[in-house]
Amino acid sequence: MVAALLAVQSLKIFPTSEGSQVLLNDNFAAQPIARMTHDGWVVSVALSPDGRYVVSGGDDGTARVWEAGTGKEVSRMTHEGTIESVAFSPDGKYVISGSQDGTARVWEADTGKEVARMTHEYLVHSVAFSPDGKFVISGSEDHTARVWEAGSGKEVARMTHEHSVTSVAFSPNGRYVISGSQDGTARIWEADTGKEIARMTHKYVTSVAFSPDGRYVVSGGDGTVRVWEAGNGKEVARMVHDDSVYSVAFSPDGKFVVSGSDDNTARVSEAMTGKEVARMTHEYGVTSVAFSPDGRYVVSGSEDDTARMWKASTGEEVARMTHEGTVESVAFSPDGRYVVSGSWDNTARLWERSIRREVAHMPHDGEVNFVAFSPDRKFVVSVSWDHTAHVWEVSTGKEVACMTHDCSVHSVDFSPDGKFVVSGSSDGTALVWEAESGVEIARMIHDAVSVAFSPDGKFVVSGSWDGTIRVWTWQTGDLIANACNVMPRNLTRVEWEKYIGDTLPYQAVCPNLPIESEPTPTVTP
Repeated sequence: MVAALLAVQSLKIFPTSEGSQVLLNDNFAAQPIARMTHDGWVVSVALSPDGRYVVSGGDDGTARVWEAGTGKEVSRMTHEGTIESVAFSPDGKYVISGSQDGTARVWEADTGKEVARMTHEYLVHSVAFSPDGKFVISGSEDHTARVWEAGSGKEVARMTHEHSVTSVAFSPNGRYVISGSQDGTARIWEADTGKEIARMTHKYVTSVAFSPDGRYVVSGGDGTVRVWEAGNGKEVARMVHDDSVYSVAFSPDGKFVVSGSDDNTARVSEAMTGKEVARMTHEYGVTSVAFSPDGRYVVSGSEDDTARMWKASTGEEVARMTHEGTVESVAFSPDGRYVVSGSWDNTARLWERSIRREVAHMPHDGEVNFVAFSPDRKFVVSVSWDHTAHVWEVSTGKEVACMTHDCSVHSVDFSPDGKFVVSGSSDGTALVWEAESGVEIARMIHDAVSVAFSPDGKFVVSGSWDGTIRVWTWQTGDLIANACNVMPRNLTRVEWEKYIGDTLPYQAVCPNLPIESEPTPTVTP
């Protein structure tokens, strides 16, 4: 206890990792501020838009809303089967849950009162609110996607496929819905009538996406890329590859489409005409493609061990970024200045667009399966099967942090300000680190398969296969408050003199606790 009090005092004067570590070791800090337990696996979790609440769904047939700050269960909603997915409405007032019992249900988040029950014939795969929160859409094993009034559960529209509906989404303006099915079609429907206005037929569909303004849809799959007018279902353009299409995307302005295929090419086409603008050729299949934020460039990753950057307007190769294994993941930085690539050659690499060369080589001891930039573009994080998450400085390529777990790292997230990283591992821990120093700030004991920061960065949420979701504090001020809340007393005057001396006058380490009064002077007669 004395050691913890001294750590609190040191953190108040000069925060250090050593002071934090004392609290960590004494179990006063980084304790879960909320432990939310189900009676089985937790299948899905989500934070409310304001970060104040958590909703969780489990195979115990319940969806539960919790206060993120206290762990208090606010409401419990019960199904008769495993809950496949949960989500908050855009205003955070309602929760929707989809279950294997064949129903999707809307609930008041604060009371758990059932507002609407929407029934399918078989299990519900996916659910979503419309952008204005007035409607919900559900996709089911019964071959239908259905739109419902969120407030009443009244069925507004039923859209039928010939096989299971695996994915559903509203258009950005809420006027249309798109559904993808195992019947090999992606279809657009009027949300309010269910009228099919476009059927995008492939032998199989690998990816679909709305244009930025929601007016068009692009689909890719069986060797073709097709653009469809969302308003009337008219096929606007069809682009043909010579093999399966793995990925498609619109340019930021919606005027172009890029597609990557197993025919070894990435192609840029005019979205409205299908005219091929540029063809970029690899030696093997293209695994991923993306536009730069300004739409001027395309980056592609391939099984030929390269990531390549091209001028979107001409197809001219601007840069070739070479790995010694399949490039699995590529991303542009938020300002478009850099590209990061992750490869099965056990490296993540940073490349600068303007000088067309590798500026950082970020090695792992296992395959790199995920790379991402921090929100402020200062750092890159890479995750590998080698049990580590590495943070790298973009400006220098210097490794600034190596965060080591004892087992594979499942999940990482940057804090909203980019200063911290949280990593979750099957070694039973979730760790918070300083992105710039690699100093471990907090260790949360949890078999965390997924981790995330709250929108304000104050909390970490972790989810585990053990059936629990936990919300944790980790910042210095909160660690001090947590420690003081469980301390029975302050330092005595004797302890203060022994460990601190006369550098500072005797005072309360924890302001919520009393201190010893001034000793009464001895009067000598």
